[in-house]
Amino acid sequence: PAYDLRPSAQSDDKIMTYDTILVSLGARYNNYCTNISRTFLIDPDDGQQKAYQKLVDAHAAAAAALVEGAKLSDAYEAAKGAL
Repeated sequence: PAYDLRPSAQSDDKIMTYDTILVSLGARYNNYCTNISRTFLIDPDDGQQKAYQKLVDAHAAAAAALVEGAKLSDAYEAAKGAL
């Protein structure tokens, strides 16, 4: 299936498949903008579970590297190293 991943994507009447659900919500107030996205894997296969775990590990490594005095590139390298 083709997914519309643009932040401006809107719901339509197309039939959804229930293997991967992408949800994104955005808000704007005055000059402030924000958005949040979530991906839900429905009955993921082993490959999807392994890929997801790699991303979780990379996120944890990057977060752990974000300490006072560290360069932002340290967090990037930590995430890259976890992959």
